[in-house]
Amino acid sequence: MLVEVIRDRNKLVRQKYRFDVSTELYSNSKVEIKLDGYFDESRKTTRHKYQIERKWTRLTRRDNTIERPEIPEDVIKEARQKVIQSIIFVEEKNETT
Repeated sequence: MLVEVIRDRNKLVRQKYRFDVSTELYSNSKVEIKLDGYFDESRKTTRHKYQIERKWTRLTRRDNTIERPEIPEDVIKEARQKVIQSIIFVEEKNETT
C-alpha cells in the first residue's frame, strides 16, 4: 500500500512524500512505513500539471537528483494517521445452507 503526504508551499510549488506501507512477512505484530519517494514539484500556472524538479526514490537510486531527505515530524504523523484511517474491520457472515 502506498500513502502520499503533500505539502503545498504555494499554488505553484509543492513537496510530495510517498511512503510504502507493509507488514513483516512472518509476523503480524509489525507494520512498517518506509519512505519510498520524495519529489519537489512545480508548475508554470495553476492550469498546468505538476512537473518533477528534484527527486529521491528508494528503488531507482541511479535516477535520484538529491540525497535522501529528512522527514519532518508533521509528515510522519500525517502518514501514520492515513495508515490508521485505512484500516477497516470486516465481519464475516456465516452462510447457512
